[in-house]
Amino acid sequence: MEFRLMQTTNHGNKSGAARQAVVLCNVAMNLQAERQLKDISTSCLTVRLNHILEELVTHGSVDSKCPLMVKVLDAVRGSPAANVAVKVFKKAADGSWQDFATGKTTEYGEIHDLTTDEQFVEGIYRVEFDTSSYWKGLGLSPFHEYADVVFTANDAGYRHYSIAVLLSPFSYSTTAVVSEPVE
Repeated sequence: MEFRLMQTTNHGNKSGAARQAVVLCNVAMNLQAERQLKDISTSCLTVRLNHILEELVTHGSVDSKCPLMVKVLDAVRGSPAANVAVKVFKKAADGSWQDFATGKTTEYGEIHDLTTDEQFVEGIYRVEFDTSSYWKGLGLSPFHEYADVVFTANDAGYRHYSIAVLLSPFSYSTTAVVSEPVE
């Protein structure tokens, strides 16, 4: 099976795109195993995931110069999830969440300019994806109102963060690639 070949190839020295590919393939196999994608054959799933992986590499999601970038993928349609509203919050000293940034994903399912190097300082951040509106816009009734990712940024020095989310109406999976800034 193509997924397993990708998973074992170059295991010790994976690029950011390869790490994301492995995670996406594992999620897809789990979804298929749980019969959440029961109408999609393995060969169809392979073609769809290859399209998703091509998009990851083609549109610069891994090597972006942005300090915080998101990528949203639709596991049902096998394509980037366009027009997903995204909100970013930063945790304040009193424990409350303060608005930090907002955006909507492009036709490639990405947002590159959520923040700047100067604004994206050390702290705890929450990225919230409005999955409910996305699925309802496609005529589906989802389980989750939103998906969120909470993480600590820049605590070990300045880094760039690419957060990928793989969506289906009843589940979601996230992964992150943390890298040195690209000059």
